[in-house]
Amino acid sequence: VDYARPVKFTQISSDMEEVLNKYLDTWIDRIETNLKTRLNVNYMIIDNTWINTLRSTYTQYKDAEINKRKTDDIKKYVSLVKKNKIVIKSKVITVEPSTLYKNDAGFYMRTYVKFKVDYSGSNLTAKDILYGDHIWMPGLKKGKWFEGIYDIRLSTINGNSDGSDFYITDDSLMDYND
Repeated sequence: VDYARPVKFTQISSDMEEVLNKYLDTWIDRIETNLKTRLNVNYMIIDNTWINTLRSTYTQYKDAEINKRKTDDIKKYVSLVKKNKIVIKSKVITVEPSTLYKNDAGFYMRTYVKFKVDYSGSNLTAKDILYGDHIWMPGLKKGKWFEGIYDIRLSTINGNSDGSDFYITDDSLMDYND
């Protein structure tokens, strides 16, 4: 009942085909920008442009305090990146629109990524290295390529949305294959 693939969306609502035609590319771009930013980090050059690019992919609230909390969270991550000399390089980031599905929480789109990480020290977990809501990658190893498939959630805070204000609301990277 809650799950619908893109080919079935037009059967859910007559407006859905129009929404997809109008905003699907925007949604793909937001997810792709988010992952390209999070999976390409270099402690030597990370700056406000990186912060602003990442922040622009997340839900935009009309409440300045809520927006500030998200921005502050990203800035805290940047401090951790610099302190631990984290470098993340992606080789592949693919967002597949044919995997779009909907449930009560919003829309999800499947992604495939391949990246590797490097950092100083040896006691960092994937949650320390990667930015995101929930990060769990027990197979992530320093200097080794890592591949994963993840569903990224898009939704809005606007109950009357036309789809234009769908941003990333859950950027979890949970690897259950290891």
